[in-house]
Amino acid sequence: MNPRLRRRLFWGAALVFLLGALGIGGYAAVARDVFPKVPPGHLAILIRKSGRASPSGTIVAPAARPGETPFQGVQETVLPPGWYPTGYNAYDWGWEIVPQTQIPPDHVGILIRNFGEDLPDGQILADENPEDERRGVVRKGVMRKTLEPGSHLINTRAYDVRIVNKVTVQAGLAGVVTHRIGPLPADRAAKLPELAKKLLEANRERPVRTTTGRRGQDLFVYGRAPRPCLRCRTPVRVAEQGDGSRERPTYWCPNCQTGPAPSSYRDSRTPRRTTN
Repeated sequence: MNPRLRRRLFWGAALVFLLGALGIGGYAAVARDVFPKVPPGHLAILIRKSGRASPSGTIVAPAARPGETPFQGVQETVLPPGWYPTGYNAYDWGWEIVPQTQIPPDHVGILIRNFGEDLPDGQILADENPEDERRGVVRKGVMRKTLEPGSHLINTRAYDVRIVNKVTVQAGLAGVVTHRIGPLPADRAAKLPELAKKLLEANRERPVRTTTGRRGQDLFVYGRAPRPCLRCRTPVRVAEQGDGSRERPTYWCPNCQTGPAPSSYRDSRTPRRTTN
């Protein structure tokens, strides 16, 4: 073959290869920005750009019925780690890459839905009413199921998570489950007016309030950390609250007063100076 022709064929092939490589590399670079890529330990919150406008004040776009145009806005569904070159593009979709929710050992996560209709009177949990599920009604509030220790794909635009200590029943003991929601039994409800009257009369003419009726031990919980609660003998806990400009302690009994603890909770080993 003519050496001159051979050189032309070589450089032509090299040019074709280079252009192809640049094209593939360019496509890959563009694809990283045009399609969602979720790294390990994260998730993507999807935001639809096209479709019908969501109702005013909507936190999460309502679910459209089959055949209807979908709503714009934050979607409840999230994308787990991976690359999504089809189905989602930057023209129709936006996305936020956020860390997955981590529940540490010996804790559970209380899931709180931020969107939906308000709870009706008497309903405590957002998903406890079978009639809501039958009618397709979504309500905001605390969910029945808790999150176990580990990683969870939680849409933080749609849900809040409160992390609390897990209750542990030691070997040889039994745990008594007490239902703390719902109406009071009739016999207890009937005693409330008389109890309220006694408390008002006991504190009517004294500068230091009392709730126990015990001399020298005026309050069941306040000021007692880490001493036991006067009702159940569980050690009382205390948390500092406020901006630090003045003392604003919160005392509570973890057995009698269940629920999420203040974020500034500390296990107090030194009792505060109080009059109770």
